[in-house]
Amino acid sequence: MNQEDKNGINVFLPQYNRTLHLRTGENLMELFQREGFFVPSDCAGAGTCGKCRVQLFSAQMPVSESDRNFLSSDQINAGIRLACRFVPESDCRVEFLITEEPDSDVILTEGRRQRIDIQPRIKRKELSIQKPELGQDQFDLESIVQALHSGSAQPHASLSFLEKIAVKLRDNDYQISLIYNDSHYIEIEPISAPDAAYGLAIDLGTTTLVVKLIDLNTGAVKAVASAVNPQQQVGADVISRIGYSQQKKNAFKQLQKLVIDQLNVMIGTVSVSAGISAKKIYDVVIAGNTVMGHLLLGLDATHLALSPFTPVVKFYPLFHAEEIKLSVHPRAGVYLLPNIGRFVGGDTTGVILATGPDQKEKPTLLIDIGTNGEIVLGNRNRILATSTAAGPAFEGAKIRFGMRASQGAIDRVAVQDGELQFHTVENAPAKGICGSGIICLIGELLHAGVLSWSGQLLSREEQKDGSPALLNKTGEENRQRIFLLDESVNGRVFLTQRDVREIQLAKSAIRTGINLLLNEFGVEIDQVDRILLAGAFGNFLDREQAIRIGLLPDVDVEKIRFIGNAACAGAELALLSKKMRQRAKEIAEKTKYFEIATHPNFNDEYAENMLFPVNGR
Repeated sequence: MNQEDKNGINVFLPQYNRTLHLRTGENLMELFQREGFFVPSDCAGAGTCGKCRVQLFSAQMPVSESDRNFLSSDQINAGIRLACRFVPESDCRVEFLITEEPDSDVILTEGRRQRIDIQPRIKRKELSIQKPELGQDQFDLESIVQALHSGSAQPHASLSFLEKIAVKLRDNDYQISLIYNDSHYIEIEPISAPDAAYGLAIDLGTTTLVVKLIDLNTGAVKAVASAVNPQQQVGADVISRIGYSQQKKNAFKQLQKLVIDQLNVMIGTVSVSAGISAKKIYDVVIAGNTVMGHLLLGLDATHLALSPFTPVVKFYPLFHAEEIKLSVHPRAGVYLLPNIGRFVGGDTTGVILATGPDQKEKPTLLIDIGTNGEIVLGNRNRILATSTAAGPAFEGAKIRFGMRASQGAIDRVAVQDGELQFHTVENAPAKGICGSGIICLIGELLHAGVLSWSGQLLSREEQKDGSPALLNKTGEENRQRIFLLDESVNGRVFLTQRDVREIQLAKSAIRTGINLLLNEFGVEIDQVDRILLAGAFGNFLDREQAIRIGLLPDVDVEKIRFIGNAACAGAELALLSKKMRQRAKEIAEKTKYFEIATHPNFNDEYAENMLFPVNGR
């Protein structure tokens, strides 16, 4: 232990019966991250989200400016502080206010995919190898190559493969089943071994992870696992994670380990569920945005956050699972769907592959409304793609009582007969509000006259003909307007004026991207054949409310369709078909990245789209 670690301050966690030892200058958030304890945080410890609340029992409890911004007087008096702002000066006891791990979230795992002819990269061939005899010039590998007769382009034999072939050939009396792909030998098995081969399709999301175990012989999905991306603890969005990495030594490798460890847990889950060995997983395809792909590989993504925002790689090289310590067959190929540009990555390539706008005559508008909103417009002749800095507001971050769609999250809101009604995930008591609930709430408040077209929460006096029930929910907290949603066993849940501004910023980013992309493509919205909403948030979005607040253009709602987790569906296609993998490459080459931030009309569009449509429509 170095001298920095010997400051003598202990932090006791009664919920875990653990005592942690603080390093000099370390705040509680940094301590918890180092020791592997999850604390909600959307801002990478910058003190701007107010989510990392803990309760302290200590003789010395200074109050930070961030504490005053996010906590009530009663909470501060009760010893509640933000972990990222509190540096203990003496021994203390800390209790977590949110103890459940974030794996109970509603995570979308299904997406539409095309019907295809199954043609995976993995091949299996039974071989009878000529036994070596004295006086003959024979070599084990060359004997396999000769028996395979796979043409001039032979697969490559890695050192780890060569280490075992001598024993495996002789143990099986030179009667073997060879597993290989176009580029590498993978495994030697007994000729009697079951004809079993599996692959993984992985959605590497900023917020959530999905792992699908697929039978490569039939294309059947054998098991699915989902989880929250553990990198969330250092930042809700990719820019926050890059910022965190710039401040910490070896941080990119730490972020890589966080996500690899979680993926390995999920791989274990699907393997056990399907009753197979993870060593029977011979191929892996991953769909992720540009930054997530870099973080998975431990690449320095610093320059993606600095102008001119340059990624390390567009087309990732194919590599072996053992190179990133992924717990499948060590020589399984790992293929990341190629990036399109800057912040439009392989997940968007997967969405295009799964939905096929590049195969159609009429233009299709694809929208993935997430932390990094990706928008695609195209047909068989041309495809444009852009990204918008929507931020994580639609996923509950930067919202006072925002949360993901887990138990107790308000996910739907309606005003009926002047009364506010809402639904929560699992019908549990309200804890907060998730993205779909926020959109519904904003739409209903606009329609009821509680919220103005400029985004102002109106006072009781300003609301014209407001119902008594809604008027009673209007108030103030810490010198800003609020609208009360619920007051129950979990305390008060309310919308703040600052929350409304966050939604305005996020919805303006998406709508500005849509409008500028339509302009650049040279079409009006009514010329677009279909609007496809991808991703978890898009799948639960109320289409009419999204139109009401101006997030989506005013079109017939039947034109707007949900396509689920299309990024993962694209990864499935690339896993099961070499032809589809080649098409993914062609899509990435064909799609033109369109930078909206430098467009001459960007500022005017963005300012106009900050406003809500008059009369909520």
